Amino acid sequence: MASKIKLKLQDVKRDLILEEAALLFESIGFEQLKVSDLAKSVGVSVGTIYGMFESKEGLYMAYVRKQIADYVQELEMRCEGITSDAEQLKIAFELKCGHFVSKRKAVEECAKNNPLFFSNIRHSSPDILSEVYGKLSQMILNINPKLNNTEAEKLAYAFTGLSDGYIAHWLMVEDDLMAEVEKMHSQMMLMIKESA
Repeated sequence: MASKIKLKLQDVKRDLILEEAALLFESIGFEQLKVSDLAKSVGVSVGTIYGMFESKEGLYMAYVRKQIADYVQELEMRCEGITSDAEQLKIAFELKCGHFVSKRKAVEECAKNNPLFFSNIRHSSPDILSEVYGKLSQMILNINPKLNNTEAEKLAYAFTGLSDGYIAHWLMVEDDLMAEVEKMHSQMMLMIKESA
């Protein structure tokens, strides 16, 4: 019983550290976040943070995984009751772009300083992203039933590449990302309808 309580307390502590880190990443960015300041603000030692996340980069990737999980959950909620898969696909673009816009400070430095930023995220969280790809593949199959599962999955990856490209451009040029959602959606719909 004592070990279950200890594990639960560790989970709660980890979640609290991650919550505070999220606030800091989103307000001051990755480069400005100091693990010592984070430790002080949550009342733990620096060693505790490194023990849980291994490094500042590990902490950041835990933050990214949490953001992806939140995206999946919000996508499911927003698509509930919407029967049009094309509309659900548009919601997927809106949510993804909206998350990046609202958390720009958290991703800006990392994406600008690392040309493989989006690729690294895909490789670091394949389990969570498989859920995203599964949802997108099902939408795509419903839009174009002539496709097989492999073709739909490839197009789900194309969704990611297309949106990541627009997001990377937005980070560099600082245009209005949300104004591009309709264009992304139209391009994706064209790819889906012309595939088979």
